[in-house]
Parts: sequence; C-alpha cells; structure tokens
Amino acid sequence: MMKRLVTVALAVCLLAGCKGKTDSGRTETSAPLETTETTTVQTAETTTVQTTSAAAEDSLAPDDSSQADEEAEEQMSWKLFEELYQKLPADDRSVRNYQRNQSVGIEGFIEYGQANAPVCDLVLGDVSFSGVGCEVIAAYNYLLYTGNARDMARLAFDFEQNAMFDKSGKLGSNPRKIRGLFDALGIAYDRYLDPDDCRKAIEAGKPVILSFHTGRNVFSPLHTVFIMTEDGEHYVFNRYNESEGRYGFETLEDIIGNDALFIVAYTTASEV
Repeated sequence: MMKRLVTVALAVCLLAGCKGKTDSGRTETSAPLETTETTTVQTAETTTVQTTSAAAEDSLAPDDSSQADEEAEEQMSWKLFEELYQKLPADDRSVRNYQRNQSVGIEGFIEYGQANAPVCDLVLGDVSFSGVGCEVIAAYNYLLYTGNARDMARLAFDFEQNAMFDKSGKLGSNPRKIRGLFDALGIAYDRYLDPDDCRKAIEAGKPVILSFHTGRNVFSPLHTVFIMTEDGEHYVFNRYNESEGRYGFETLEDIIGNDALFIVAYTTASEV
C-alpha cells in the first residue's frame, strides 16, 4: 500500500514538470537517512514521507515493508529491442514509435535541452520527449561516451517497454531501472545511492548519469542528466528543457542545488 502511495506521489510531481560489491561486478552504496554538515545534497533513497509535524514535512524515512518489492522492481529483467521488436504486431505503439523515432535521425551527443529540435520530435509512449525524455537522453549520451553507442530509436523503444512509470509515458521513466538496461547490454557499472559517491565520481572525471528531484521531497519534479569531464572541466548535458548547449559546473551542488533530493547515479565500474 505504501509503495502505491509513493508511486502516486511521483506521478503528481512528474505531471508538474520534467519531470559492497555484488555478484554482477558492480559497486552499490546506500545513502544515509540523514545528511551530515558536510553533505548538503539530500537523498531520495526512501519510500515514505513523514507528515507528523510541520518540521518533518520534507524529511524522508525508509519503509521496510516495501523494500523487497522495490528491490525486485529495480532488478527486473530488461527485454531489449532485439528480443521484442520482431515479435510485436505492426500496429503496436512501440513499433510505430520506433519507426517514427528512426526517421528523426538523432546522431552524436545531445548537449541541448529536450525541448529543442530535433530531440523534441522523438516520442515516448503517447507523448513528446520535450517533457519526459531526460532518462533516455542521459542514457543515450552515457552509452555513446563510454563506447557503447546505441541507436536512439532502439533505446527509446527499450525504455517504453521496460521503464516508463505509466503506460502513457506522460510520467517519464524510472531512473532506478536504468540498471536493467546496463545488465541487459552486459555493461559493467557502479550505481550510487549516496550523493557523496556521486560527487567523488564527478571529481575523478568519470562519466555520470545523475537523477534527482528538484525539490526536497518526492512530490517535486524529477530530472536526469548526463555529466562528463573534458580537459579538467565538468559539463552537464540537458540541464534544463530549453538548454541551448552544455553547461560547465564545479560541484554537484551547482547542478542540483542545496534543496534538491538525490535519487541515483551511475558511472563506469571501478577497477577490481
């Protein structure tokens, strides 16, 4: 029940805007329940909102009863375009969207915001990328940067089949499910649930997919970006829907501010 309430909360916020080692060889860290004086970025690795007092309105606490369900959801079996496309009827929405997206002809890095052409001409579910395509764009840029380039039309198909919050696509995609894409493609990665680990990866010059709520609770809009470092300078792509290009920055806080809620980040796997 609590999990469903949180899903509703995420749906409301997305409608308002853009919304130890494991056996697979990736490193995963869990965020602390409270931030310290040295950690100004809040974390969204929680499932319930405390409303017992006005002071606790923006604070979060874990819901042990739904933790297993969330873990199962995150570790879902991601089915790729190569497995599904030929099995679907010609009038299937995903097939039609793939054909349309293929005609848009996206090539190279998408540095500008998703509300700009030609990326805004892409579709996810029943809607344009202009308000919901940030997870797909971030994954596309990350895969291209790391030498695992994937055709945008196929990638959008992958997200439509595996990661959308709702069937229409109007709520965008769940960034926690990007791990399923990497697993399906056989790409090693590190996944961070602690902003400090994300900060260290950026400072080390590693490519990063970063997802966050723009406010301090799960009712605030969700956004996902791609981060890269070039000649010692850090850049973020698709920082805003209307961005005209990449933005330079120095710290994680420069991207999401002190009032944002960190959700998850991905980067290349640490050397064993």
